[in-house]
Amino acid sequence: MKNKSPVSAVAVIICTRNRHHEITGLLEALKSLGTKPEIVMVVDSSESPTSELIQARVREMAGLNVEYVRALYGAPHQKNVGIEKLLEYEKNTGHSFEVVSFLDDDIIPGPDYFKNIISLFKENPEIFCIGGFDSGLPTLSFHRIRKFLGLTSDRIFVILSSGLTVAGKPVEPIVHCDWVPGGMQNFRRHVFDSHRFDGTVRIHGDEVEFQLRMEKSNFGKIAISSLLPVTHLAATSGKTSERSSTFYLDGFRWKLSETYPERFSRIHVLLATFVLLVAEGVVSVGTGSKVRFGRFLGHLDFLRALLAGMPLEEKVSHSGSGPRSGAREL
Repeated sequence: MKNKSPVSAVAVIICTRNRHHEITGLLEALKSLGTKPEIVMVVDSSESPTSELIQARVREMAGLNVEYVRALYGAPHQKNVGIEKLLEYEKNTGHSFEVVSFLDDDIIPGPDYFKNIISLFKENPEIFCIGGFDSGLPTLSFHRIRKFLGLTSDRIFVILSSGLTVAGKPVEPIVHCDWVPGGMQNFRRHVFDSHRFDGTVRIHGDEVEFQLRMEKSNFGKIAISSLLPVTHLAATSGKTSERSSTFYLDGFRWKLSETYPERFSRIHVLLATFVLLVAEGVVSVGTGSKVRFGRFLGHLDFLRALLAGMPLEEKVSHSGSGPRSGAREL
């Protein structure tokens, strides 16, 4: 039997779409780190000519082991394509990894990001997933009324009974939590011996759905760390409209209440949606914000669809002409 080479620490999967400048900035940032990943898989669903620009940038990248992969549109599907390509890489090279790290293309990790990930996993064997955090987020402010309405918590990185998630800034190296953001997730490699993301989760929520499945199967613990700051540039290109994504997220939270009734409450989902509808409407009128008005319309679309018994994914559309993320292209 062929002997494998020593274990390599980290493999990175980056899912991108129509963001040539952002992916270029991220690759340059990874190249400058003291502890670099063993390999970076760029899984691209961009349209022409952006896809050609990204391919050219990957070919030109020196000082970093980067592979380019084409995939159909949809973040969960693209993650799964990256995982399959990573397994192929292990088989072909004899390498095996300790950690699989997912980064959004508009994320810039801190200088010791991967070094700290490796150390944290070694020091905390009970954890199977550890997340970074957006250093630009404000410190969580606790508000009794917002908590009563199911919109916030006095804890960070929790999933509320309404299906809403609460982010924040961790102040300890290890903070056990319910979820970590999909654009800065880091998993032990063995997770993907048996599990994949749900490619039918079309826009957002794949990280929540995946981590809930792991939690239900007693896979281990999830944590967020103050040692893993990232800068989130919050790019807008390649995204769906606020109206479509808001509609879908409301529908996703409703689906959670059906799938995990012991964890989520339909009443809380509806209450939170109604409160958000009113809040976005008031703010959009007061400020003239098109973003907030788009969210208002998305909440309204969801409530109308729910009352009419319509499929809660019917109004979701992707930016560009990409196919559904449930499709497969390996």
